Amino acid sequence: MWFIILLGLGVIIWLLWTIAQNTGDMLHRQASLQNELTRLNQQLESSGRQSQESLSARSSTIKINLNTATINELTSLPGIGKALAQKIIDARPFKQVEDVKDVAGINDELLEKIKSLIDV
Repeated sequence: MWFIILLGLGVIIWLLWTIAQNTGDMLHRQASLQNELTRLNQQLESSGRQSQESLSARSSTIKINLNTATINELTSLPGIGKALAQKIIDARPFKQVEDVKDVAGINDELLEKIKSLIDV
């Protein structure tokens, strides 16, 4: 009978030791994964900033053609929403940039804002 009790205690001690070992390993793995996740987030943020800077540089040199632009391209212009973009599309074709002033909602002030960003 004492043998069974000692054997049971031995099994319980072994189980507790195993659980403690596994818990320590899991905590170590969790810390490693958190460090890796932090590193990857920093890389992603860095590459995102570089992509944004690259996109800004490209957008400053590439003009949007009023006669071929999509709604998404037109709405990327300052002061142009979806409704106004649709009006621009409906008023095509334009022979010169200034012709876009004939579209309801585009005044001289808005044209000056977008003039350097558009082409025909």
